[in-house]
Amino acid sequence: MSTIKVENLTGITSGANANKIIVPAGQTLQVTDKLRHDDMPVGSIIQTVYTENATGTAYTSADTNHDLFSATITPKSATSKILVSMSVQHGTQSTQNDFGLHLKRGSTRIGGRTNDAPRGGPNSWYCGDDPIGGSSANNWNLFTASWQYLDSPSTTSATIYTVGLHVHNYFYLNRMAGGNTFGGSSYISLQEIAQ
Repeated sequence: MSTIKVENLTGITSGANANKIIVPAGQTLQVTDKLRHDDMPVGSIIQTVYTENATGTAYTSADTNHDLFSATITPKSATSKILVSMSVQHGTQSTQNDFGLHLKRGSTRIGGRTNDAPRGGPNSWYCGDDPIGGSSANNWNLFTASWQYLDSPSTTSATIYTVGLHVHNYFYLNRMAGGNTFGGSSYISLQEIAQ
């Protein structure tokens, strides 16, 4: 097998195939090494981290903050963006539905635009207030809060993202208020995107 060593390949600058390098039909261009992260085109996904939480938990202590679940990513490049996707399944008590959900990078809340003091204050993404429907509808149904945030952490150090909760009255993670047997699951996904 012969080897040709070049620094750059360029196509011809005119004609129907200007500025193209064509591999003919029946031929295969084989890359013998993986692309490095800094060779990836802008918008490419460099890596994905996914964490699922399916534990049913009742939070009933009024006006308290809790970290629900988290995921950690170590960016390959300081210029990368991190697309954070979250989905939280929850139940609510028949008479109250007061809570707020937020996202943290490390210990700092990020994104969100609601500033509702009884439901957690600034940077809240999702707030519940009045009961939804009657007592039966609240006790025996699951609801879903989902959102995304495109973050620019500007680091190559391990970075933790956490879905947080402020409970004003009641909140049931991954379960119905009427029973822990009936539940769902929540997740957080982190995708590093090349810039």
